Amino acid sequence: MLPEVLINHAALLIALKAHSPAKPEKPEPKLPWHITPREREACLALSDMSVRRHDNKWIAHRLGVTEGSVKVYLFNLSRKTGLDRVGLALLGLVLRSMDEELRKCA
Repeated sequence: MLPEVLINHAALLIALKAHSPAKPEKPEPKLPWHITPREREACLALSDMSVRRHDNKWIAHRLGVTEGSVKVYLFNLSRKTGLDRVGLALLGLVLRSMDEELRKCA
């Protein structure tokens, strides 16, 4: 499953770089799953490379929610994507990269 996500991400990046309209448009990348804003935040926090600890307690503190909420967010993401915790961290890196590419296009 993860290689497909990375392949889709690579294709999106190539399409974004190849597309240079006269008038800038905001591209709308599509993921194969619906991810809630909180699930996305938890995934991004899980992929934060600036810290060594990525436990649920740290993520909960960062998001300002309970540890139980983080467990639910990550469980739902895992169920939707079929990825384990490491895969979710890699997905967070892909999402972060997509956000950076979109900011460059805006």
